Amino acid sequence: MSDLSARLDLPYLQPAQAQKHVTHNEALQMLDVMVQLAVAEFDAVLPPATPTAGACYALGASPTGDWAGNPGDLACWQDTGWVYLTPRPGWRAWDITAQDMRVWDGTGWVVMVRFPDTLDQLGIQATPDATNRLSVQSPASLFGHAGAGHQMKINKAAAADTASLLFQSTWTGHAEMGLTGNNAFSLKTSPDGSSWTTNLVADATGLSPGADDTQDLGSATARFHDIHATNGVIQTSDRREKQDIAPLTPAEKRVAQRLRSLIVSYRWRESVLKKGSGARHHVGIIAQDLQDAFFAEGLSADDYALVEKGDTNGAEPRLGIRYPELFAFIIAAL
Repeated sequence: MSDLSARLDLPYLQPAQAQKHVTHNEALQMLDVMVQLAVAEFDAVLPPATPTAGACYALGASPTGDWAGNPGDLACWQDTGWVYLTPRPGWRAWDITAQDMRVWDGTGWVVMVRFPDTLDQLGIQATPDATNRLSVQSPASLFGHAGAGHQMKINKAAAADTASLLFQSTWTGHAEMGLTGNNAFSLKTSPDGSSWTTNLVADATGLSPGADDTQDLGSATARFHDIHATNGVIQTSDRREKQDIAPLTPAEKRVAQRLRSLIVSYRWRESVLKKGSGARHHVGIIAQDLQDAFFAEGLSADDYALVEKGDTNGAEPRLGIRYPELFAFIIAAL
């Protein structure tokens, strides 16, 4: 059996050994140095004139004086002399002066990474830069709660600045939402990351499109099911925005008479498939019947804004009716 322990070279007591306390105390001195190791100076060269009991120094490559001949060792003052230990890979020591933790890697004492209270930049599986100071590359990001709710705050310096979320595909922006250039919440989209359209704007006055008279709500192939509102739709009817104002012609009035008799009751096929006999009846007009009524009087329904033809990507277009205009047309025949 060896006289020393395998890892720390602590001396063992031997059978029938005299003055066992000497060996025991030597081992305690070594443990007193290694356990909770705190170093007063790293790369130390010159021993202090009046060393403090228990003070430890990590010696440099060329120590002098009493330390000469012990390069790279740990020198600790015990009782009336220096105790030397050779560090092993993985030993850790607290740098009393720099307030850093260091680890011996086999060749030197390396400062361990310690996160300060603030960081200039941080990258998680990604490289941060001066603009993107926090950069994360991950399948997902999770922001949890601490027992109640959770808020993510995006703050800007002034109203003219931007506080937004930008959604990209292959690093090209296609959607953005937030406060962009003012304090109204906006939703923007782009086909190429350069040309942007403001689709919606929300502020204290309500919800509005990004620009006047430029956007539709829904389409022939992407329809809303129901719209609930306290009041009906208000349509612009200002004389200053109209031209070619004229009363209905006799032929148009005859079409209006025909349309009165075309009001029918019906049920939606999709509703019948879903609800069966519970599907409700609706009252309205069939768009194709409306077109035929115009044709019968030598007119084309395409010249009037009563019928809406939706784009269905090459298939026969789905037809729709503008009921406010239809009702106005029928009223003219009363």
